[in-house]
Amino acid sequence: MRTFITRRQALGWIGSATSLQSSALKLLSEATAAVESRVPRFHVNTATGRINDPQRPLWINDCWNLWVLWNKDFPPGHGTVWLRFSSIDLVHWTERGTSIPKNTTPYGDVWTGSTVVDKANATGFGRDTVVALMTMPCKPMGGQGTGRWYSHDGGASFQFDSVVMTNPRAKNSNLLDKVFRDPNVRWHEPSQSWVMCLAEPGQIGFYRSSDLKSWKSSGSLQNAELGTLECPNLFPLHLHGSDGKIAGEKWVLLCGANGTASGFTTGTRYWVGAFDGHNFQPDEGAGRWLDAGPDFYAATAFSGNSTDPLEHAFVIAWMNNWNYADVVQKQGYIGQLSLVRELRLQLVDGKQILQSRPVDAVGSLFSASIPGTQQIVSDGHDYTWPNGASQTCCSIELTMSPVSGSWPDTISISVRGGANYSTQLEFKPGSGKAFLDRARCGPVPKEGDAWKARRSVPCDYSKSVSVSIFLDVGSIEVFLNNSESTMTALLTAPLDATALKLTATGGQVSITSVKIGKSDAPNGVMTE
Repeated sequence: MRTFITRRQALGWIGSATSLQSSALKLLSEATAAVESRVPRFHVNTATGRINDPQRPLWINDCWNLWVLWNKDFPPGHGTVWLRFSSIDLVHWTERGTSIPKNTTPYGDVWTGSTVVDKANATGFGRDTVVALMTMPCKPMGGQGTGRWYSHDGGASFQFDSVVMTNPRAKNSNLLDKVFRDPNVRWHEPSQSWVMCLAEPGQIGFYRSSDLKSWKSSGSLQNAELGTLECPNLFPLHLHGSDGKIAGEKWVLLCGANGTASGFTTGTRYWVGAFDGHNFQPDEGAGRWLDAGPDFYAATAFSGNSTDPLEHAFVIAWMNNWNYADVVQKQGYIGQLSLVRELRLQLVDGKQILQSRPVDAVGSLFSASIPGTQQIVSDGHDYTWPNGASQTCCSIELTMSPVSGSWPDTISISVRGGANYSTQLEFKPGSGKAFLDRARCGPVPKEGDAWKARRSVPCDYSKSVSVSIFLDVGSIEVFLNNSESTMTALLTAPLDATALKLTATGGQVSITSVKIGKSDAPNGVMTE
């Protein structure tokens, strides 16, 4: 379990006990190093190594349990463990230690999968056993397969049972990537069966089982235009109409995908449609990106504990991109997950849109709120930020409105500015879009479009535009118009780059409801 030791604590020890001076000075040095490091302040992270895919959280023993793939030996070591975190509010997380270590079976380490609670003892391991199914390298069997593990202590530790699925394409020499991974399992009540979605070459496969061991193929969703698909999720949600009332029930399929061929990058793609317990049929073939930024990948969705589990779901993702995941770590970025977001399926102009917003508890991350005044911003008249607004880690909320019914040509919000660096959030009402540009956010870890390309989302300017920004040491998450659109990205801004700037050109814009949230995360070194 991690604890926090702050600079103030270390200084207190120095002053109160001479015999502890040496230890306290060492702790002070470590605490100062942590403050000056690139360890995220309010996102799930590890102090060493590298984390990537989150595993679907479960509510067990009165708290959320989240497992994350962690390679503590990176670099140069390979392989991942399942590292467990717990939380009661989906915002404040405590590291609980390794639930599944590396390479304890002949089939290799553990990769991405999912966990369920076997309430009816379908597996024979006992009622309420936590059962995990995940991909393992399975080299003795020719390639990726699905391992089954079980836990009798609420997911704190797991025991290996067996490999329950082997790769049917293992001997196909025509395939370069024999992907057969990331099983996502849930109970389907109407058909009284366990159902699974699994990433395969050019498709998501669907399977059924009565005992979480013997699986039979039941269908697939073909898609060869999005590269290697990963980390599929399948879950039901109510569809809400424009009047807020429930307009029906739909199923959502989302997965990691590669949009490079269409000018995007890797991200999380989703489809809305119907699922009969055997196969998924999308209402539209193309699908949509859940987040328009470059660093929202390997997402996992899960249901809450509300009386109506179809009202909304939650999602958390790995905030990174395989195009530059290795090189950013060499610049001090350890890795992190996104904030947990609430998903809601909404009809917008006749389209079924999966909207996401930060969970309500996110507000508790910020100890103080600095209000800004209402101002008119125009050419040569920038917004005047309140004292204390410039922060390395903070939240920024504001509302933009046209003046006398007219928008300016461009509105620009610059964050984390300094040393000739800044990240730009630009609004162009004439285009109906908003843009995120991090090309000059800090040192460029890797040349190319994956890092430097300007990202965009649709933005509705027929009304006032609400903007919510969450800045951590090395990341930005943007939510527009009450989360109709989102963009997530890593940043390499220096820690002392904190300048804010808001400008308008070609007209006027009214800025209201400005609020800066100061991060309440402790500035200290985390120790085991």
